Amino acid sequence: MTNRQSIVNRQSSIVNSASALLMLFAADVAVAQTLDRPRVEIGASIGTIGVFAEGHRLFTTGLRATVNITDRTAVELTTDALNGGFFDNLHGLYIVQVRRAFHESASSQTALFATAGFGGAFSYVRSRDYRFTRPDGSVVVYPSRREGELTRPIFLAGGVGVERVVARFAAVRGDVQAVYAPEAGADGFGVRLAAGLSIPIGSYRWVRQ
Repeated sequence: MTNRQSIVNRQSSIVNSASALLMLFAADVAVAQTLDRPRVEIGASIGTIGVFAEGHRLFTTGLRATVNITDRTAVELTTDALNGGFFDNLHGLYIVQVRRAFHESASSQTALFATAGFGGAFSYVRSRDYRFTRPDGSVVVYPSRREGELTRPIFLAGGVGVERVVARFAAVRGDVQAVYAPEAGADGFGVRLAAGLSIPIGSYRWVRQ
């Protein structure tokens, strides 16, 4: 075998190896993966709600429950406690909304979505019993009380967000929403920002197609 033939054989071997690697890579890319979401997810978030007309901005801590109807469509209930209120003096907002994913990354780990829904306000106040003694020695007792209130829907909310699955049992999420209360007229516009964590009841799974 001449040197020229040896070089040609080596070049042919390299080309064949490269072709085989490219074919394997192409086959791997051709196998699409989709994210199989569990039926129910729960989440927690921190954020802020601003009212344009009044210039107020309130810190919020929230909880979220998600029911996935399909891989792209879900119904959600979110609650935001205002200014970190908790237990004894709780005031906040709730939103019932539909979430629809309109773009997913090739690996299905990151999804962009839109939300639209309506919401209202809730409150829970608990006071302890209070006693004081009058000058005549009698004791006046104000008993403890608990009061809760849930309003009818009073505002509309809609926006966009992004969610990224970081593990089988966790995803991070961010939301930006415009809020409008029709009864307040031009003063009813605001914005809601939230960032948090989603936990599946079960796990996120990738399914090859």
